[in-house]
Amino acid sequence: MRRALLLAWRLHKWSLVALVVASVGTSVVAVLTAARLDELLADCRAATVVVVGPCGVLAEMGIIDDPATTGRGFATITVLAVLPFAAGVVLGAPLLAKEFEHGTALLAWPLARSRLRWLAFSLVPLALLGVVALLAPAMAGELPIRAIYPGLEPGANFEGYGARGPLLVLRFVAVLVVAALVGTWVRGQLPALLLAGVLAGGIGLGLMQAERLWVEPVERAGSQMELDYGFSGQILTDQRYRSDDGEWLSEEEVQAIFSRVDIPLDELPEDVFFVIPRERYPDVVLRESLALVSGTALVAALLAFSVQRRRPA
Repeated sequence: MRRALLLAWRLHKWSLVALVVASVGTSVVAVLTAARLDELLADCRAATVVVVGPCGVLAEMGIIDDPATTGRGFATITVLAVLPFAAGVVLGAPLLAKEFEHGTALLAWPLARSRLRWLAFSLVPLALLGVVALLAPAMAGELPIRAIYPGLEPGANFEGYGARGPLLVLRFVAVLVVAALVGTWVRGQLPALLLAGVLAGGIGLGLMQAERLWVEPVERAGSQMELDYGFSGQILTDQRYRSDDGEWLSEEEVQAIFSRVDIPLDELPEDVFFVIPRERYPDVVLRESLALVSGTALVAALLAFSVQRRRPA
């Protein structure tokens, strides 16, 4: 395994260097942003008047909202959300496509004890190196979320979901295996990179939609949502209106009611939200993790089958 790790480093040195630079850079920005927000939080808690600026928002919504610093924090979270997909494509797509494009599979496969052994010693060390490089941003991504929402624990907050913690690493491994599979189908590194990038984008969009499906949403009244930090840290799945007799109103009925300018406040329908509570964050992470592990195992099996059936030239 030591030789396999060294070989993986030599063959993919510049891609791994780029990943390490991106990981370290985003981690440093996340740490510095969190430190600045912690300073603002300490100043706000020591202040006697909290009317404007980040202190006013902190008192009303429990959020530190310094535009420059908070914006940098959310930008960092966005980069962290994209990083595992980009890393998986850049490392995975050329892994086998390069062997076929350069014709080196003609030499490597006959010399190997088996194609599956060759695949394992090519893919697993690369995956391990990528995982190690992503551990720092996976942990650092927790810091800006904790600092922006000081009243909420990161483990009970859906903000930055998928851009921190174990999901960031698991998503990388899943995309890496998918990209490697693309490299067995597509001749040439550039087409493999492009197709793998499209598939990675589709996986990312699918996972964003799946956030709402892992657990059953619960009903929250509008008045209840205004308390306890409102929507912060929760996933809003739907918003509906209910009449006084408990019947759900259609969109046409709601529009007809709100189009009246003289409607009394007591005749307004009840505003009802359906949310995934922030307390269900660990359940959602666990279920997506299991789905990613299962999907990665399935794609890995398909990759092994493709390598066994693939002609080296």
